Amino acid sequence: MVARLQQDPPRNVEGSVYDFVAEGIAGPAELLKEYQHLSLLVGHDPSDKNLNRMSVLQEALEHQDGWRIDSQIRDVLIRLELSADAALSSLSGGWLRKAALARALVCSPDVLLLDEPTNHFRY
Repeated sequence: MVARLQQDPPRNVEGSVYDFVAEGIAGPAELLKEYQHLSLLVGHDPSDKNLNRMSVLQEALEHQDGWRIDSQIRDVLIRLELSADAALSSLSGGWLRKAALARALVCSPDVLLLDEPTNHFRY
């Protein structure tokens, strides 16, 4: 598999870093994103409706090997020191670049093509 990191960081992207990175991997990404959002919501609103939906999502994720994929996503986020819950709109160009790198790496590509990768990183 080949992944590509674009030269410019993503612009005008909504959602969390977790959501953005999850889109880089095949499989139950939508279920994982919904579960991530719902787990934050349940902390504020533990209604039966939210808890039941969370149970349905857990079961679906278990059947689709979603927890392994969630682990892959979180591992990449930790390695790149990215916060899963951070809003993409709050990140600087360098942090957006790191999020894009995480999105490219999360699928464990055999080859990663970089287009001038250091333009937006700060050392």
